[in-house]
Order: sequence, then structure tokens, then C-alpha cells
Amino acid sequence: MSIRHAEGPQTIYYKTQFLVDDQAKITDIPPEGEITPPSFNGPEEAAALALIDRATHRSADNFTFTRELIKH
Repeated sequence: MSIRHAEGPQTIYYKTQFLVDDQAKITDIPPEGEITPPSFNGPEEAAALALIDRATHRSADNFTFTRELIKH
């Protein structure tokens, strides 16, 4: 459902689907410049750490960690 003029607090939800293309050809491009780690505080930090912890416990390597993180 959508509305042009909503009132009050609104929440938007997204649903995604990821497919693996075994024939895709990619080239790894390393990041350039300085990488600034994200910073969270309060509830955002607690939520991020909980997601990371859950994905870590349900994964065996970086690939499965990423899959679990996306899934949750």
C-alpha cells in the first residue's frame, strides 16, 4: 500500500533477493584511499554488534558470514 500524503511516523520495508551467477566475470578492485570505519552509538551500535555476532556464529568463512549477514 502507498499513499501520497502520510501523517505520523512511517516505516518502510524492503525485500531483496540475491542470485548467484556462476558465469559472471568480475575483477576484484581493491579500495583506494583511506578507509574510514563506520561509527555507531547507542542502539545502532548494539544492533550492529548483535547482527555481526549472529552471523559469525552461523558462518564458517567470509562467504558464509556475508550470506548470513545479508539474510538477517
